[in-house]
Amino acid sequence: MNPLLNAIGGHSVVPYNGLEAASPDIRYITLLRDPVQRYVSQYRHWVEKKHLNISIQEFLEHEEIWNFQTRKLAGTNDLETAKRCLEGKFATVGIVENFDEFLVLFQGSFGNLVSDIRYTVQNTASDRSATEDLLLKWGDDIRKRNELDIALYDFVQQSLLPRQRDQYGSDFMPNLQAFKQTNCNGPMMTKRYIDYLYRKLYIEPATGLLRLSGGLPYKGSY
Repeated sequence: MNPLLNAIGGHSVVPYNGLEAASPDIRYITLLRDPVQRYVSQYRHWVEKKHLNISIQEFLEHEEIWNFQTRKLAGTNDLETAKRCLEGKFATVGIVENFDEFLVLFQGSFGNLVSDIRYTVQNTASDRSATEDLLLKWGDDIRKRNELDIALYDFVQQSLLPRQRDQYGSDFMPNLQAFKQTNCNGPMMTKRYIDYLYRKLYIEPATGLLRLSGGLPYKGSY
């Protein structure tokens, strides 16, 4: 691993690809999303952003997309392995629907890496009614194909998150409320420009060279 890198991220940074061999003290973080909402969002992304001509009926037959979050964690359709992975390898686990909470927990674990966790909401669906229409007609089929993800999501909500709040300590709720107050204005524009320059001038070239050293194209994701 590059000694100048404090963190890496990407769709292929998964806990079963041998990263521990290169960095034994690696600690993972992740966000889970409501499985039904995530599934519909992926379908809409395929149709609206990737411009694929695919019906929801055809999308429902793509088995590799079923229980996507469980597969990402366990490498297979194994709910218990995914649970053990979250418990044993991840420093911070959150859910998208409680993003503020995740950020406060993350800062509690990695405050040395990031001090300002304020954000602005971007890339949201423009038409929620389209999602609701799909769920009304196809909700049962979607839930059937994501039963493991639903169980995993419930496990995080009911077991992991309460433990993380307890580990954070009695300051968790006051700090969460304080963050919600300060985040109303979003991150400072100066910081956003600095973050942009840092990403363009350092992070992207560094990861590009890392990809080249591994025989991959300069641009892309792991």
